[in-house]
Amino acid sequence: MGSSRRSPRTGTRRGAGVLAGMSAAVILLAGCEISADSIAEALPGGLDKEELAEADAAASRSAAASKAAAGPASPSPEVSPGVAAGRGRPDRWWHRPTRTPRPRWTYTHRPTRTPVQPPVHTPTATRTFTRTPTPTPTLSPSETPTPTPTPSETPTLTPTPTVSPTEQPEQPPGGWPNAGNTGVPDGVELEKSGSITVKEDGAVIDGMDVHGEINVDADNVTIRNTRVNGQPGHWGIIQREGRTGLVVENTEVFGNGEERTQFGILNNGKMITVRAVDIHTISNGIQTDQGLIEHSYFHDPVEYEGDHIDMIMSTGAAAPGTKLVIRYNTVINNLVQTGAIALFQDFGVPRDTIVQGNLLAGGGYSLYGGAGKKGVSSNVQVIDNVFSKRVWPKGGYYGPAAYWDSDGPGNVWRGNTWEDGTPVPEP
Repeated sequence: MGSSRRSPRTGTRRGAGVLAGMSAAVILLAGCEISADSIAEALPGGLDKEELAEADAAASRSAAASKAAAGPASPSPEVSPGVAAGRGRPDRWWHRPTRTPRPRWTYTHRPTRTPVQPPVHTPTATRTFTRTPTPTPTLSPSETPTPTPTPSETPTLTPTPTVSPTEQPEQPPGGWPNAGNTGVPDGVELEKSGSITVKEDGAVIDGMDVHGEINVDADNVTIRNTRVNGQPGHWGIIQREGRTGLVVENTEVFGNGEERTQFGILNNGKMITVRAVDIHTISNGIQTDQGLIEHSYFHDPVEYEGDHIDMIMSTGAAAPGTKLVIRYNTVINNLVQTGAIALFQDFGVPRDTIVQGNLLAGGGYSLYGGAGKKGVSSNVQVIDNVFSKRVWPKGGYYGPAAYWDSDGPGNVWRGNTWEDGTPVPEP
């Protein structure tokens, strides 16, 4: 054998292994017309021709021994004409017989199916339900149906109709007090002034345009033909405690509408007369427990936080030997609280009071009549007043009058009407 080679991994000899492997290959290829030279050239490792010839002879001997042991050979399978003619592979014992091809399945196109027209369904007639109308009964004349009322339209607010002279409540001479017949008369020239304090009894303030207050600390003082533009604070005009006899006439008292002027006129003294005065744009028109208030116009109050709004207000009893008379005034409180004329029991029980011939409207109630927890009012007469619905449909927001002692001694409720002459019942 020729020289051997060592494997770089195992260090074993390859020659014997190659010959053993080649012996099997020569047996398999013995029937092929392949020369030893071709195999030697094709195999790697450079085996020589002598080694290959020896391997071929060994393979032939092994094949002959196997054939003798197997007995007589069976006839060779039929060779196809091409092979016998030398155009195919040589007839060898290991040659695979030619496979007889199976007949190929031929697809026969299925004819197109002619669709069968389905039978036409004839529907069964549907039963129609007809409602038999209920006959409308014929009504006898006594059964004439009441027509369906048409929704009323939103009523249009119309002015209170003018009543005939025979129904018109009595008015003061010259008509109800208003901006045209109260306050400073036309044509009066006014002298501008700041606040004024009066210390001299019997003093007269006439034709002044006061920006501030008039502080009366004397008796029998008269203020006329004067405009008082009350500055922010408690009042426009005040009569101090212990003083009496103040007269205010043909005068206008008002606030600026932005900052509170609490009272137009505040009487902390005794007697006072207020006549033909125009008071507006304040929280309370006048507060007094005694005196005379007549032919004056109280209107358009302004409410500030914490206010109770009253245009003419008494908070107790008239001083002994005096009375409070409120007559022939126009008193309009266009707010929801508190009253146009209010007789309260804050500091005493009202007595000796006459409320007569006034035009009253607005507030929670237009008139608070003097009843309360401190006692029963007495000698309070509410006579011939006219309650108006110009501010609220009920006169006041809640009604025309309240807090009335109907059983108070000397109390009288008489002749009070609405503007159309309809009586206003006793509260």
